Amino acid sequence: MEQLIDALKLVGVVCTLSGVRPKVARAVVEYGFELETIQVESVLSTAIEAKFAAI
Repeated sequence: MEQLIDALKLVGVVCTLSGVRPKVARAVVEYGFELETIQVESVLSTAIEAKFAAI
C-alpha cells in the first residue's frame, strides 16, 4: 500500500484513507506504515466533505 501511495503522489494524487476500524488501524501502525503521509478520516462522508472543502 505504501508503494502505491508513493507512486500516486508522483502524479499529483492526494490519497485519503477512510472507514478504517480501530483494530485495522492498530495493525497498520504496528506494521510500520506512516499514517502522517496521507489524510485519514473515520468515515467516507467526512473524507468527501474534506476534499470538497479543499477545492
